[in-house]
Amino acid sequence: MRFLQETDQRMRKRLLSLGVAILAVGFLTAPVGAAIIGITAATWDDPSVVNPGLANPIVNHTNLTSITAGTTYSVLTAATSAATVDSGSLGGTLLYPVNESAPTDGLAAVTDGLNATTGVANIGDGVNFFFGQNVDGANLFFVDYGGPDATLVRPIDGTGALIGDFTLNTAVADLTQFAIMNRANGGTDPLRGLVFNTSDFSGSGVLSGVEGIRLAASGFDPMVVGIAAPEPGSLALVFIGACGVALLRRRAS
Repeated sequence: MRFLQETDQRMRKRLLSLGVAILAVGFLTAPVGAAIIGITAATWDDPSVVNPGLANPIVNHTNLTSITAGTTYSVLTAATSAATVDSGSLGGTLLYPVNESAPTDGLAAVTDGLNATTGVANIGDGVNFFFGQNVDGANLFFVDYGGPDATLVRPIDGTGALIGDFTLNTAVADLTQFAIMNRANGGTDPLRGLVFNTSDFSGSGVLSGVEGIRLAASGFDPMVVGIAAPEPGSLALVFIGACGVALLRRRAS
């Protein structure tokens, strides 16, 4: 009987260790509500875009399938619409690859799915990007052409109204280069981007009801704005690990 009890205890310890390990792996792959993290790599749906990086420019339209910024986010959702807050320096200059035709006019080029090779130059005093859903606590991302440009980010509700006085100031150093693109009007310039969490906004009031963000910077050239999440399986690891640890602790008590 004692042998069986000792064996059972050893088995519980092993299962507890396994649960902790699974929990740790889950946390490593889960969204991190940490400070701004630059995008260091991306994958694309165009097979010809093998390794854009720093040496192989993108020449055709292609969509993002994943981004890496501390962790890999492979569930990406683009903004659903955009609206200019005021004219600023938004001149309607469109950005697109050298081998392709011009995209749809205006800000629709930016919010047309996850195509990170079409955008609009110089958004100026502010553009509202809407997600069509509540994004409290979510990881958001954007891709900038050229630059880098420091950008002011503010949370907005579904009507475009600012939420409190919350702000997030991205710095030049935050926008890391992860690819380069040949655009139609000449030149080769980088794509830079970052991921942040809505909890990273600082300010006073109640930070809730976030359904979009306002971006403002005279030289900022957005290519895509969206929501970033890891594979659902990564979050499942967290849940399984947590449940396993809780169950084993209950049995041991």
